[in-house]
Amino acid sequence: MVARAGDRDSSTMHSNGATDHTTQATRASIRSLYRAMRERRWNRERSRRIAKMLKRESATHEARADWLEGMAIQLAEIRALPETAQPRR
Repeated sequence: MVARAGDRDSSTMHSNGATDHTTQATRASIRSLYRAMRERRWNRERSRRIAKMLKRESATHEARADWLEGMAIQLAEIRALPETAQPRR
């Protein structure tokens, strides 16, 4: 008793020799690779955004420190001025 070719394998053969099963497996692996690449790209962009944010935050702190230092210098200069007599009324 010999089974017909169609009964032996439920998948169809394509012109390139691939079956439905191998075609589905190929599509699944391509999808998997695409997802992995998309995730890596997203992580790389996320890392860049975080680095940019930290750089901006650092620059903000430096600017505040410079401003505070400038105010301290001005206060020291004001305190170094000689006292003036209050005008009479």
